[in-house]
Amino acid sequence: MRPSLLLSTPLLRSSLLAVVVAGAVACPTAAHARVSGAILVAKAKKKKKKGFAKGDKVVVSDETAVRQKPSKKGEELYTAKEGEEMTVIAVSDDGAWVRIKDKDGSKGWLSADAIAGGGGDEADAADGGDEGGGDEEEAPPPPKPKKPPKPKRPHKPKPKPEPEPEPEIDMSGGGDDGGDAGDGEKVAKNDEGDGGDENVAKSAGGEGEGDGDGGGDGDVAASAAAKRMRFAAFADLALLARSVSFTSMGTGIVGNYKLSNSAPALSLVGGVRKQVGGKYDVGLDLGYLMTVGGSGIAVMDPSAPMGSKALAWSAKAIDVRGVVGYPLSPKFDVAGRLGYHRAATTVDDSTIVKLPSERLGGFTVGLGLDAKQLTPKIAARASVETMLGASLLQNSGRKDGDSASVSAYYVNLSATYMINKSFDAIVAYTLSYESYGFKGTSQRDAAASNGSRSDLQHVIGVGVLYRR
Repeated sequence: MRPSLLLSTPLLRSSLLAVVVAGAVACPTAAHARVSGAILVAKAKKKKKKGFAKGDKVVVSDETAVRQKPSKKGEELYTAKEGEEMTVIAVSDDGAWVRIKDKDGSKGWLSADAIAGGGGDEADAADGGDEGGGDEEEAPPPPKPKKPPKPKRPHKPKPKPEPEPEPEIDMSGGGDDGGDAGDGEKVAKNDEGDGGDENVAKSAGGEGEGDGDGGGDGDVAASAAAKRMRFAAFADLALLARSVSFTSMGTGIVGNYKLSNSAPALSLVGGVRKQVGGKYDVGLDLGYLMTVGGSGIAVMDPSAPMGSKALAWSAKAIDVRGVVGYPLSPKFDVAGRLGYHRAATTVDDSTIVKLPSERLGGFTVGLGLDAKQLTPKIAARASVETMLGASLLQNSGRKDGDSASVSAYYVNLSATYMINKSFDAIVAYTLSYESYGFKGTSQRDAAASNGSRSDLQHVIGVGVLYRR
C-alpha cells in the first residue's frame, strides 16, 4: 500500500498526530533541559567581607605597613610584624581597612587583607539541585522587611580645629649652661571623654569610635613620631651676672670682700629623646656655656692710675644629663634628672686681692615639670637640681683652706614659641646658688682661715631651637 493512501485515511492521520504529541511531551528539547537544570542546580553566590568589631583581638598574618589614613596612599607610620597581636578600634565603611592599637599603644590603619582571617570573601552556596531525583524548583527566600529610616540629626557646624604643633623635644634651661634639652614632647591636642575618636571620623568619613579607655585616640602622627629617635638643639646669646661674698676672721680686702661682675655668654645645648614602654620618655642632654669678653672684676689698687684695676675673668661650664619623663596628663610631664656638672673660673692673679682660679665638679639630681602645650604654639618648662658629692679645686698659692664643703642648687626656667615645623624661639633663665665652707689654713692670708663664701649667678638668654 502506498504512503499517500495511508495518510489519506482520517483514522490513521489522527493516530499519527497523537504519537507525535506524546513524544514531544515525553522528550523536551535540549534548550529546555538546559534552562530547567540551571534553575534547579545553580544559585547566585552572595559575597560578604569578613567582619570585625571594636575590641576584637586580631593577629597580623603578613608583615605590612601601618598607615596614618585608611588608604595605600596614607603616610606609613611603622611596620607591623607577622604574628603581632593588635586590638581593633574601628573599621572603615567599606571594611577594607581596620584601625588598630598595638601593645605599645600606637595606633594606625591596617589593611584587612593583612589580618589573619580578614579581607577574604565568603561564599554562601545555595542548597538545592536534583535531590532524590525531584524536579521541583527551590522557592526564593521571602524579602527582608525594610527598616524604617532613621530620623535625621540636626546639623551642627563643627568648630575649626586650632593649628597643632608637630611632635618635638622641648628645650629649656639647665644647670650653669643656661639650658638643656627638654624631657617632654609637644603633642597634638587630644579631646578626652566619651566623644570618640575625631581622627577616625576624619579618615574613614564616618563617626569615630572611642578606644574604650574613656578618652580619645589622640594624634596618630604624634604617636608614631614619639616612637622614633628625636633630636633637638639650640644656641642662644646670654648675659651672665655673678656676685661673690667672702667672710672670715681676717681683716682687709683679702679676708673679707664682696665682688660682682657680668659678661656676655654663649650657650649651646643638644639632646635626644626616645619613647620607651609606650609612656616613658628617655633621653640624654649635653650643654656647654662660656663667657665672651666682659669688663672683668674691678678691685681697689692704689698703684693703678685710677686707684682701681680690672682683673680679667672668664667662666666655662659643661653639663651631661640623663632624663626620664612620665606623662601626668596630655599637657604635662614630670621628669627625673641625673647628670654631671663641671665648671671652671679663671681670674688674673693679683697680689692685692689674691683671688683664686678654681674648678667645681659633681653629680646633679633633680626634678622637672614640662608644660608641653600651654597654647598651640607656646610651651614652658621648670626644673630644680642640687649637687651631690661636689669637689672644689683651687690653684696652688691661692687656696682658701685645706678642704671645702660645697652646697649647690640650680633653678631652670624656659619658654618656647613655635615659629614653624622645625624652629622655635626660646627664652631661658638659670639661677645658681653655691655655698662653700673652708677648713684649715688659708694660703691667701693666714688670718682669713676657716672662712666661708657664697656665689650667686644669673644667666638669661634668648636663642633659636631646631628640632627634627
